[in-house]
Formats: sequence, structure tokens, C-alpha cells
Amino acid sequence: MKVSTIVILVVLTSVFLINSVVEKSEESFMKEEGELPPNINNPIIGAQRDTNGCLIPAGYSYNQNIEVCLRTWELSQQQKKAAKIAIEHLTPYYSLTITQIEQLICSGCFNVYLTDENFEDKLVSIINWEVAFDSELNK
Repeated sequence: MKVSTIVILVVLTSVFLINSVVEKSEESFMKEEGELPPNINNPIIGAQRDTNGCLIPAGYSYNQNIEVCLRTWELSQQQKKAAKIAIEHLTPYYSLTITQIEQLICSGCFNVYLTDENFEDKLVSIINWEVAFDSELNK
């Protein structure tokens, strides 16, 4: 074999080995950082939902009266009333979760922020206990 052929083989082998090591290092790093996509053998921790679609580990539970997932302990009676008005307006959505209810300056005025099972955010504004408007926030 010629010297030039041997040099080319050594260079190609070196490039292959270096590339292999770099790929393994990146994969190891991604595993450590939790950036690998989940699969059946490695489910997402904390994504458990109940039969109503409520995100249990985040503290959400289904409220039969309002018919929505929410954190009951975070809401006053007026906020629960605003939530019910917003949900009645948005029916027939399935698996809605109230993420925040913002009380505005006037009495009976709220912004109700929700997300659906596809993680699309919605806003329902209530003025004097009536729906003023609603919008899709992700668009």
C-alpha cells in the first residue's frame, strides 16, 4: 500500500471515531438534561391526568358544579361564579382547565384564563357578570 492510501485510511478512521464519540457525548448530555423525547418506556413524570383531563400533579381537580378542572383553594366565591359563567359560555369544550382568574376593578368584572386538552389558551372577559368577549390566545 502506498503511504497516501494509509494516510487517507487513518484520517477517515479518525473522523469516524471522533464523530461517534461526539454523538455519544451529545446523547449522554441530553439524557442528563432530560431533553430526550419521551417514549413508552420513559413516560413524562408529572403528566398524569384524571378521567376528566385534570392535571393531578399540578393540583388540579374536577369541580362538578363548575364542570372544569381548577385549584379550588385558590378561588374566592366570586371567582368561582365568574368561572362558571366562562365555562357555560365555552361549552361544549372538553377538558378545560382554569389557569387564572383575574379580578378587575369593577364589581363582577373578571378575566378568566383557560387552557384546553390541546394546550390552547383561551381568555373570557366578564363585565358585570356577563361575557364581554372571548379569544384564543395562541393564535
